[in-house]
Amino acid sequence: MRCPFCGNVDTQVKDSRPAEDHVAIRRRRFCADCGGRFTTYERVQLRDLVVVKTSGRREEFDRDKLERSIRIALQKRPVEHERMEKMISGIVRRLESLGETDIASKMIGEIVMESLARIDTVAFVRFASVYKNFQAADDFDKFVSELRPAVSKEEEKAILSDPRFMSMALALGRRGLGRTWPNPSVGCVIVRNGIVIGRGRTADGGRPHAEVLALDEAGASAKGATVYVTLEPCSHIGNTSACTAALIKAGVARVVAAVSDQDKRVNGEGFAQLQAAGIEVTTGLGSSAAHEDHQGFFKRIIQERPLLTLKLAMSLDGRIATAKGQSKWITDPPARRLVHALRAQHDAVMVGGGTARKDDPSLTVRGLGIDHMVVRVVLSRKLDLPVDSKLAMTAKDMPLWLCHGSKATGVRIEKWKALGAKLIQCEEKAEMLDIKDVMKQVAGLGLTRIFCEGGGALAASLIKANLIDEIIGFNSGFFIGADGQPAIASLDMEDLCNRQKFSLLETQNIGPDIMHRWRNKA
Repeated sequence: MRCPFCGNVDTQVKDSRPAEDHVAIRRRRFCADCGGRFTTYERVQLRDLVVVKTSGRREEFDRDKLERSIRIALQKRPVEHERMEKMISGIVRRLESLGETDIASKMIGEIVMESLARIDTVAFVRFASVYKNFQAADDFDKFVSELRPAVSKEEEKAILSDPRFMSMALALGRRGLGRTWPNPSVGCVIVRNGIVIGRGRTADGGRPHAEVLALDEAGASAKGATVYVTLEPCSHIGNTSACTAALIKAGVARVVAAVSDQDKRVNGEGFAQLQAAGIEVTTGLGSSAAHEDHQGFFKRIIQERPLLTLKLAMSLDGRIATAKGQSKWITDPPARRLVHALRAQHDAVMVGGGTARKDDPSLTVRGLGIDHMVVRVVLSRKLDLPVDSKLAMTAKDMPLWLCHGSKATGVRIEKWKALGAKLIQCEEKAEMLDIKDVMKQVAGLGLTRIFCEGGGALAASLIKANLIDEIIGFNSGFFIGADGQPAIASLDMEDLCNRQKFSLLETQNIGPDIMHRWRNKA
């Protein structure tokens, strides 16, 4: 397969797996010449199709050409690559099943427009503007007006208001990030006649749920109202009754939910119960933002691990301390203040035993005027941590979880228990704590979002295990040199084709320092 970057024909397949629709094989390829990586899909072709143009000209059907036109229409739209591939495969299967080898280009265009209309209106209009070749602005205006269904003024007003009220619900939910574990931080807004009559977010500790708090505020006025909620209302009875039962009892008329709950106890059942009770249900509004906000909760229940963000504060040459271990301060006060704000958005802050011994950190949220009891998680295989440290002195006041291995002595375990720490024995691997087991155990205890602050050995183990979801890096404008301590310990990497790739999300000046945020592409 020819490399799309340099043209080299000698490329290698590094990984093969079925695509989501199981009608194609997805292959990750590597170019030995330029180091580029790219993806190809292998599919079954039922018959050779020929496209007949309006001019009568005939040419062989080209799936790649079809994909390019659809990709252009979907550029910068919130549609996942896998969903686009699935749609294209569906179009090809539909063409092949027509029973004819000669397909009019007009038919292909109509099928593409029909498919795009189902997944993204903007992409549909983009494609149609080229396909229909509008000659005047009035032609385009007429076409767009036909997309709008005939609705009453009241319905139109409600539809136009939906994004505004969902944004309010999302903003409410974000206020609880780091405070509601093991439950997700959900936001809920109740509206009647265009007026907000009830608001709520999941309470600290996970109970009561957002819907219950919003209904309490709305009172009897909730009857006939519209409820905007960032996650599907729960339908199962746990420590309290289900939110669906509360909404039905209140007599609400409509529920607008951003995403479905991926907890197998709910996952569509909440919507089904509401609809069975005669309540109109609208889903998908604000889904991208809601997925972002709830991804820690989703990872815990699906992958049995928390969302993990790695923070790195480095010199320009990627060092976190001098050769003698001096690290205060790599960054300036504005960046350090932002780090405290980031801690406040997570359930826990995590460091390795080396960092705990060397820096004597408190790992608390300070300087923001807020009270947030973040969980301090420390990984120490032998539990050889100083008992006169700041962590030890505050263990009774703020949660301190110590992950250790089988080599930790009973004396040390009992001493830390007496100080108020929670002890978690984890499996070991190559004379280190098995980081995957650590993540599984803390997820089992309810953590959904972890902010990891070092050090280099812990960061390296997370990278090797492919457990990092986001990286937030801070670079300060000075050098330490090769004798300084690196931000990441050895990864034993011999071939660059094995490297993990992260996508840049944003860069920002934070005082004199540079902040950059990256997301795992896997």
